[in-house]
Amino acid sequence: MFKQELNPSKIEYQQFNFLQHVSWAFEQNEGTYVFDSHQLNQTQTKLFTTVIQDDQIKHLTWLFRKCHNESELQKQNAAFIDLQRMIIHIFKFLLLFVSNKMDDTKLRTLMNSISILNENNILQIYLPDPDPDILHQKYSRDSILRQGDDQEKNFEVILNIWFELKDETIKDIILPQSDFQFLQDLQRLNACLNMNQSSKIAAKNKDREKEKKRKMELEKEKQAQKMFQSQLRKEQLHSMKMVKIAYKEGSQSLFLQPNGNIVKGKVWFPYNSPHLCPLWLSSKFEILSSYFNNNLNADLRKYCGLVSYSGPVNDYFEPHTYDFDNETEGIMKTLSDETTYKGGFKNGLIDGTNRVYNNASTLLYYGGYKIGQKHGEGYSLEYYSQQNQPTYMKGQYESNLKQGLFVNHILVDGSKREKQFQKQGSIQEYYKNGIKHDRLPADIQQYKASQNPSCYLLNFNEYGINNFQLASLRPGGWINSSVIDILLKQLLFLVNNSNLPSQNTGIQNMKTCFINCSQFQDIFGSMVTKGEKINHKIFDEMNDLHQSYLMKDKLNGENQFVQNFRIVFYFNLDRSHFLSAVFENERLYLIDSLRDNRKAVVHQITLFLQYFGFKVQEQNENFRISQQQNSFDCGAYTIFYVSQIIKHQHLTIEQMINKNCFEISQSQINYLRYLIYLNLIGDGASIIQL
Repeated sequence: MFKQELNPSKIEYQQFNFLQHVSWAFEQNEGTYVFDSHQLNQTQTKLFTTVIQDDQIKHLTWLFRKCHNESELQKQNAAFIDLQRMIIHIFKFLLLFVSNKMDDTKLRTLMNSISILNENNILQIYLPDPDPDILHQKYSRDSILRQGDDQEKNFEVILNIWFELKDETIKDIILPQSDFQFLQDLQRLNACLNMNQSSKIAAKNKDREKEKKRKMELEKEKQAQKMFQSQLRKEQLHSMKMVKIAYKEGSQSLFLQPNGNIVKGKVWFPYNSPHLCPLWLSSKFEILSSYFNNNLNADLRKYCGLVSYSGPVNDYFEPHTYDFDNETEGIMKTLSDETTYKGGFKNGLIDGTNRVYNNASTLLYYGGYKIGQKHGEGYSLEYYSQQNQPTYMKGQYESNLKQGLFVNHILVDGSKREKQFQKQGSIQEYYKNGIKHDRLPADIQQYKASQNPSCYLLNFNEYGINNFQLASLRPGGWINSSVIDILLKQLLFLVNNSNLPSQNTGIQNMKTCFINCSQFQDIFGSMVTKGEKINHKIFDEMNDLHQSYLMKDKLNGENQFVQNFRIVFYFNLDRSHFLSAVFENERLYLIDSLRDNRKAVVHQITLFLQYFGFKVQEQNENFRISQQQNSFDCGAYTIFYVSQIIKHQHLTIEQMINKNCFEISQSQINYLRYLIYLNLIGDGASIIQL
């Protein structure tokens, strides 16, 4: 640490540098200030230039820097008030630097470095750089003290740097007219600067509190959702117990699923209520599949043959051990090559720590799986040593791809579920995205797999569905808009290409154009109620709209009105609620499972229709329609409403209302989710039956 002090009795030196002058000024004014108004102690002074230690940072008062909180503001204001006689000498020397054409960059560095520390009644100035060039410049004492006695404007350079360091702009502040006024106005200028800083800090604190409140609300919603899921599961279990009472104890059901899976276990079938989901009554199930859900597991996508499974299932009769204790596991076997998977399963996908064996009961892989893929730390059998000892390469997997360093190990104890390995270290291999490299790539050293990976499980032409979107179909989930678009597009194709002559004739008479969630967002933006600019060009370019050719005359403006023409919108309103709207015969119908005043939505859709020459005479929302009883089923209700329009395109909306087409019970909505899921994963079920 570099320390420099100057004895006041030796002021006969005619030349002073910055350190010497500031030290002299502080010691000359030693008894003129107190840092704590409650302690009237004489405070000693020392001057230090040293590299600041980490533990000192929070105690320092930076004279010119931007303040980030109220505590820093208070300390800075107190310094300018209590130490004004010393600080004015710092400014005098800065003015002298400017008058001698000192480089602005060096001056800025010095001002940014000056800090004060009051500790144990010793007042100290700290400068982070122990030996800056600017500190060695020497000037006569008289020239230093004369600064501010004339009408020069050297202060402008210092003031600009001061404002820059404070991240403030010079506006709405009365500026001094000379160096003399500048030195007299130091407290006022500092107060003005810090007043702006205080406003910004208050605004940041307000935003921080707002963000904290938002996070708390999100956490509350998250906890409420967990509570709901827990309550839902309790209700399901209660229903199963009630069914068990009336159901024959010990009986086993053997039933065939639409995809050809044979399921054996204790199951309750709602024979008298066809719109209720079947319930499993035991955790012990056996499934034999020729197609099954295994195509979603990465290791089984190319497998052809029979697959068996024994273990617990979920409500959709997929392998599922996730809701049980850690000791519960499932066993899946491919009967052709006799590969066996033992361990955890979640919604049909291999998940958790698993063991994979071949037909000779040799361990092929031990380690983590996520959404049907190797993920996380794993041991993979890849070599045999000279003693025919299996060699396992240990490393990190990311979505079934090797990442980072892999080192050879041997299996020490394979008799238990948790395998014991011993590191050998004689073989090291390096991977990035599954590709082997000669050396470890710099960007994946110490690689750790992500906690919540995403993977596309299904593809429908231009649409893909990942694990999170597919999971949204489960009870209590908020259905994803991509799922809604895919499902209704499938249903529209099925109905329009069906062999129902009478209905097809009716469809041709009533021309319907469907605008899905994705297209609606492209036209109206993601925040409809904010009145974003409507992109009419997108609508013109929608070549994939079903029966878009029917609008050709209309869009060219050749007809005043197309009789029996209908536009159906279904969309995610401001990313918070799904609903649909139908324009037909100059009327706009809002079909909403949470009936509310949607004036902003009606206004935007009306503007859109008027742009293309359509007349909107009235809005109709006072008709009978089923309402959701929770906060998450809006997507399921919207799917149902639009599916009714698709299936009854030969009818008008009024005719559908009179036929109660938009009424559905909560149990049917639950069953709808069940059917949608089966439809998407290829089971062959369709919501056309509802």
